[in-house]
Amino acid sequence: MDFGLNGKTAIVAGGSRGIGKAIAWELAREGVDLALTARTLGPLEETAKEETGRKVVAFACDVLNLKAVDETVNQAADALGGLNILINSAAAPGGSP
Repeated sequence: MDFGLNGKTAIVAGGSRGIGKAIAWELAREGVDLALTARTLGPLEETAKEETGRKVVAFACDVLNLKAVDETVNQAADALGGLNILINSAAAPGGSP
């Protein structure tokens, strides 16, 4: 399905696994370049290495730290030439602490 997203950019919080990763790869199939974030850089880097045909960059970020979030968004925008889409899939199940 073509959603007209080709050439867009996205930041996906919680993009190293699960629903966040699945959303990221569907965006890549639509032609979106990606910035993936999660708390731990190792799994992010492994995910970013997977073949998508799109530019994928990884940034470790704890979404509970507002300064880190601001810095990560700025770094992602710089790396991708701007951001068009935000996907927030970074949270504990059920929003629990």
